[in-house]
Amino acid sequence: MPGAERTMNSRTSITQGAEMGNPMKTRRPATFTSHPDTPAPQLRCPECERPLVYLQTAINGIRPVERWDFLECWTCGPFVYRQVVVKFDA
Repeated sequence: MPGAERTMNSRTSITQGAEMGNPMKTRRPATFTSHPDTPAPQLRCPECERPLVYLQTAINGIRPVERWDFLECWTCGPFVYRQVVVKFDA
């Protein structure tokens, strides 16, 4: 899906044609699901304020684990919400 999609990271900034990660890091194959353990956040389109429709989730990475929630606005098109899961040791 790279190239034409817009990406929203956990700080909700949007970029055109974002790349999915750094190819120099060690990766595991992506896992795709439409029923993740933690549901995707309910977001609104930053362009028209309509609710985004959830499509699927991709999870990969070693450390940190990276998650992409693929969403779509019926008016404005596809979006990707990117999350990086970081766990802190106590």
